[in-house]
Amino acid sequence: MEALRVSPDGARLAMLRVSGGTRSVWVAAIGRDAAGKPTSVGTPVAVSGLSVGIEDVSWAGRTTVVALRDAGASSGAGPAAGGGSGGGAGGGSASASELATVPLGGFLTTLAFPSGKAERLTGGAASTNVYVTTSDGQVYARSGSVWQSVGGDLAGLRYPG
Repeated sequence: MEALRVSPDGARLAMLRVSGGTRSVWVAAIGRDAAGKPTSVGTPVAVSGLSVGIEDVSWAGRTTVVALRDAGASSGAGPAAGGGSGGGAGGGSASASELATVPLGGFLTTLAFPSGKAERLTGGAASTNVYVTTSDGQVYARSGSVWQSVGGDLAGLRYPG
């Protein structure tokens, strides 16, 4: 397991899994007892379109997964977390990244990242509240369908979850 991210409502877990050198995103339900204490993790399901070239994963709201991936990665054609493995073999450029957004049960959309290699991703309450950190330490915020540089010295960005 490369990363675990709990959804903002605490009901689901997104996992960045590494198998055979390939990183992919999986989602599982979190079981809770009557007091709300986590007691189990359900069977993970692969998120369609997020099975190759993944760098980082986060939540953007309660039911939308966002991931950084190589821009050349195959996007897959099936619904997300709906039973197919999705994705497929894809090349990808080591210097270009994109933001992949997948509402659970929905279809993947992508947004190209403007410059450099994106490495870290932080999602917020919606897919429009996303911050990306590049390999050279720059931070960008999503603003509609474009990226804007966030000035200043930042040590890290995280939303709850």
